[in-house]
Amino acid sequence: MRVKIFIDFWNFQLSWNEFHQRKGASSVVRIPWNPLLYETLVRHVDPAAVYAGTHVYASYDPNNPADKKLRGFLNVMDGFPGYDVLLKERKPQGPVRCPDCRQAITVCPHCKQAIHRTVEKGIDTALATDLIRIGIDACHTHSRGRRSRSCSGVPGTTHEAGDARLVSGPCVRTPQRLLGPRFI
Repeated sequence: MRVKIFIDFWNFQLSWNEFHQRKGASSVVRIPWNPLLYETLVRHVDPAAVYAGTHVYASYDPNNPADKKLRGFLNVMDGFPGYDVLLKERKPQGPVRCPDCRQAITVCPHCKQAIHRTVEKGIDTALATDLIRIGIDACHTHSRGRRSRSCSGVPGTTHEAGDARLVSGPCVRTPQRLLGPRFI
């Protein structure tokens, strides 16, 4: 079995931080991105599984100095063996509004600093699209006889070469619904 890992960077990072805070960590515990993270995850799926890559989806605020360092780290991560990092710039979001009078609050009433908000756009869509695309690619390659076992990337589907279920299993039915009857 081949295992690809898909990570929404901010969801993973924030969950990691919360987990370690609940466990009593007094400082930030760094995520061991390479190779411990993927080795642990792949072993958890199946001790005999083969690592097939990690896809990381992240965003950054171009106006935040801290995100400049993050962007540099994510560019380095993109060079890790087997890693593919998609990095998108966050987009400006409208001002915070008072829940009673609905007036915009553009300056913090306490420290008098300007309030700038950004929103992550396209990360979740890119992750979902890649999951589907890579799953279809794996199934298509498998259904054309180029793989002898398993529909890599599609959970719960394993077919032997020549298996009669190959042409009617979920590994083929779903792409056929999406791509039409020309997909065999």
